[in-house]
Amino acid sequence: MGAASGVAIAAVVIGGLAVGVALGTALRKVFGEARAIRAEEAAVEGALVLRRARAALEDELGRPLTQTEVRKMFDSYAANLVQLGFEQQANGQWYRSRSAIERLLG
Repeated sequence: MGAASGVAIAAVVIGGLAVGVALGTALRKVFGEARAIRAEEAAVEGALVLRRARAALEDELGRPLTQTEVRKMFDSYAANLVQLGFEQQANGQWYRSRSAIERLLG
């Protein structure tokens, strides 16, 4: 039983790493294109990628993700938000201050 559970744990870790790599690649693609599109659009697209990756990983594992796994995925997303100039308010909501030119044009 110990060997079987070790194999199961290894499969979960390897599956999680594969999905993590796929999520990282998808987020890099979305956030890498942020210069070409508005930061807000990139943030929304990133959230959608995160949601799809979480659902795919849960389907692959056959179980809901643990709080730790969900936190790691969100931390990756949040790091990209910070790079786009977003800040998190005390209540947990993310926002991005716009420059005067952005407010004028946008």
